[in-house]
Amino acid sequence: MVGLDVDRTMLTLAHEALEATSSAARVELVLGDMTEFDLDGTFDRIIIPFNGLWAIGGADAVARCLACARGHLEAGGVLLLDVYAIDDDGDYELQGGPDSADFELMATVVRGGVEVQVLERNALAPDATWIDVEYRFVWPDGRTLDDRMRHHFLPWPVLATLLFEAGFTDLAVAGDFDGARFDEASEIAVVSAR
Repeated sequence: MVGLDVDRTMLTLAHEALEATSSAARVELVLGDMTEFDLDGTFDRIIIPFNGLWAIGGADAVARCLACARGHLEAGGVLLLDVYAIDDDGDYELQGGPDSADFELMATVVRGGVEVQVLERNALAPDATWIDVEYRFVWPDGRTLDDRMRHHFLPWPVLATLLFEAGFTDLAVAGDFDGARFDEASEIAVVSAR
């Protein structure tokens, strides 16, 4: 199993989490860019979770990522990904709405036995092609850490076209992780491509 991330801090956190499991010896963590990776060998599946595809920089970057993924799949292998759904007009539902001045609680995570609140607020680009998602992590002692990422998003027909152009021919999309029909009311797109 191989994990790929462009952020050394995320790889360090993944390594620390793996050390506490029996899986550590079976996982290789690689510092690399999703849009231009070249790993040894091929894989029976490649997973891009948690809207990762939207965080890499727009349609050209997505196309490069999909081409790399296709080149690393074994015959019959599958690419699995999930992204929040964007309709053809650029409409979507996000935590806190498209523009929220105040942070809203998104989740509480436990790290090292300590509960950390994760808050989020968003700012939509004037042309509605990307959104800045700002996170604030709050520890029980009041310490905070802010982080920001830009999500470039694409409507499903554009993503489907990029998948076909990358060489995927068998696409399936669901509206949730339970296989619900994907339609205009879907908040996420769960995609498998072969």
